[in-house]
Amino acid sequence: MDSSDDDVLLSEEAYRRQQQRAGGRSAPAARIVSAASATAGSRPDYAWERRYERTWDVIQVDDVSGALVRTDQLQQQRQRHAQLEQWYREVWQRAAVGGVGGGGGHRGLIRYLVLVLDTSAAMRPGGQRSSAASRAFYDLKPNRWAALFSAARQLVRDYFDENAISQLALVALRDGLAHVLSDMSSSPRPHMEALQALEKGSGDGGGAASLQNGLEVARRLHAAVPRFGTREVLLLYGALSTCDPGDIHQTVEECAADGIRISIVGLAAEMHILRTACEKTGGVYRVPLHTEHFRELVRRHRVPPAGRIGRQRPGERNASATAKGVADDSTQVTLVCMGFPPRVARDAPQVAIDSRRAQRVGYACPRCRQWLADVPGTCILCGLTLTHAPQLARSYHHLFPAPRYVECAEAPAADGPSRSQPATDIWECFGCRRHLRRNRALCLQCTGRCGQRYCVECDQHVHQLLHNCPGCEALFASDTG
Repeated sequence: MDSSDDDVLLSEEAYRRQQQRAGGRSAPAARIVSAASATAGSRPDYAWERRYERTWDVIQVDDVSGALVRTDQLQQQRQRHAQLEQWYREVWQRAAVGGVGGGGGHRGLIRYLVLVLDTSAAMRPGGQRSSAASRAFYDLKPNRWAALFSAARQLVRDYFDENAISQLALVALRDGLAHVLSDMSSSPRPHMEALQALEKGSGDGGGAASLQNGLEVARRLHAAVPRFGTREVLLLYGALSTCDPGDIHQTVEECAADGIRISIVGLAAEMHILRTACEKTGGVYRVPLHTEHFRELVRRHRVPPAGRIGRQRPGERNASATAKGVADDSTQVTLVCMGFPPRVARDAPQVAIDSRRAQRVGYACPRCRQWLADVPGTCILCGLTLTHAPQLARSYHHLFPAPRYVECAEAPAADGPSRSQPATDIWECFGCRRHLRRNRALCLQCTGRCGQRYCVECDQHVHQLLHNCPGCEALFASDTG
């Protein structure tokens, strides 16, 4: 083994102390990385070597503000921006690909999603399993069971925050069966309560998971979905097998014929049947690398998937999609009748038709005048879709995303956004109005109309929460006002 100065893990003084403690005996040669070579970018190969890294060397005191800053802060910001760019390419630019085959790209604003959770023995904390299966149970931190429900709760919150007029249902797989936890609803309350009850009821057993039964139950839940809605199934699957009572391939073909898009996030190794189900229905299949990657893969499904608009007659499926065995997401352009009921307070409590509870404050359906407890949703009596104008606007931004932000070659001066000004050490973010250093903060420029500069925090806030560029909106307001 090479024992040169470039391959030294400990300092010479520490090595001499180790020799003295060993009583003068020659210790086995150790592969070491000196401080100079570690700073040059060489990373240790083993976990026990990483604890000797001098992590405090990357922390310094800022000369201007006096705060503690990292010297590699700019590199970390570039990584965060690269992750956002990758998500932008995978999610938003897929709409352009969806236009292949004679149609234009589109996204469904009214979604009907069935979230299927694998709660079999492969996911439960109890139960008898082999040593390899026991180790696989802790591949996600703190374990698969906790990571599954944490990601599911976050998805429910993000789903209704980004898709206010959509609906969701929950299905659990265990003991070879599929159990409906909550029916289609546009309120997150019943889904959160069902997840909380299921997580507390974790125990031994769980049995095997059945992919076919889960898809059959999802088909039954999608049977009453109107034609203008998108039918989606998201499966969080952790088992390495499926116990099906019939032909699973026939069930996948029926899902494709019904226009149901199946997407799967597999917690274990890739399975051929899961890959086939996603490819035939136009969904995506991903296997996470670690816990944070798993949460990110699940969270990506909060955005409506891209599809294509076809030109077939009502009731006629796309011939090319039928020949290829792919789910037909060609949606006939349809006018959807919606109601916008105001929130009113009555003198006496009245039983709401949806919650079956008496309350004074609620909503009256504009068509049948039935008393409702919550909006958005669908009137149980007349079937009218009820929503608010702000909720409809929150779903509308999926069709027109905010313009991309790209890294600037040179940062501008702090007193203006003009691109002809000379570069200085300090630049100002248009979003948060902070003055930042070029060597400490990444400068991003809007590719839209305004061309303003933004920091990484504002970039993530605009593209993940706000969905509107402040600079472009300010120019639009000045033009119209």
